[in-house]
Amino acid sequence: MIDGSYEGFFPDYEAYVSRQVLRVKRFYKGGDVLSVGCGNGDIESRLTMPVTCYDIHDAAKVLHPELDFRYDWPTEKFDLVLCIGSVLPYVPTREQAELVHRLLDATTEDGMVLITGLNNKGVEQDIVTEYTYNTNYPTHPKIKVI
Repeated sequence: MIDGSYEGFFPDYEAYVSRQVLRVKRFYKGGDVLSVGCGNGDIESRLTMPVTCYDIHDAAKVLHPELDFRYDWPTEKFDLVLCIGSVLPYVPTREQAELVHRLLDATTEDGMVLITGLNNKGVEQDIVTEYTYNTNYPTHPKIKVI
């Protein structure tokens, strides 16, 4: 999004953000959180736990400068690693396993990865055509896909 707003993609954007925040809180057991593909940061800005945000663009940094935003992949380990929304479907199918491996590597010994998805197939917008890929949602003892 040019302005960092995803409201046009969701019938009730606030309900979507609130639902994602509740999901994170349900699985949070303490410690540090990494959000990979944080997008505009609206979800992360509503979390009360310490969150490090990673993305390839800076919408979250611009819209929520209070967030701990990183352009480089963090080297520390996290108790909960988030891959929320349609992050995985935007990664080319052949590269998804590598991303999942990186998500797992970012967790502490007792940490977990929480992946949520929209199962969207790509929608043509007025400004940009979004491409999504077939998604192979992973199975692993440390991964919860909801």
